[in-house]
Formats: sequence, structure tokens, C-alpha cells
Amino acid sequence: GSVVGRLDARGLLTRMAPPSDRRVRAIFITKEGKKVNRRLGTVTRRARERLVKDLTPGERSELIRLLRKLLNIEDEGKGSSPRTAKR
Repeated sequence: GSVVGRLDARGLLTRMAPPSDRRVRAIFITKEGKKVNRRLGTVTRRARERLVKDLTPGERSELIRLLRKLLNIEDEGKGSSPRTAKR
């Protein structure tokens, strides 16, 4: 099944058709879904903190810069993006 279908089956979200257009399905996160989302946020934040705990602030900035470069994310206002840079 789809991701949405699996989340619905677990009770983490619900799908509803608005009365004005039964062809459309609106997706809403449930109370249980909000709880899971909060827990995931806590877990991922702790994992990120553990990954960079031994880095200096400068090293963290450099890591972010390099990850953005690898992912081809433009560094806002700081030169050209890796996609458009002349090689």
C-alpha cells in the first residue's frame, strides 16, 4: 500500500472527502499521529546532536556547507550554486 494508506491504517492520519467535492480527499494528522511526530522530532534531534557533539562551531558550519554542496543546495547569497558554477 501507499505511505498514506499505511499511516491511515496505523491511525496516524485520517482521510476525509469534503462535502463540496467527493472526488477530493483531505488528509489530517490524528492526535496519535501528532504524538508520534513529536517523538520522532525528539529522536532525530538527539541523533543530530550526537553526530556533531565533538565538532567546533566552525566545523559544524563547514559540515553544513559541504553537505549542501553535495546535495546541490544553493548557499543563499554566497556565490553560485554547484549546479551553475563553472567547472
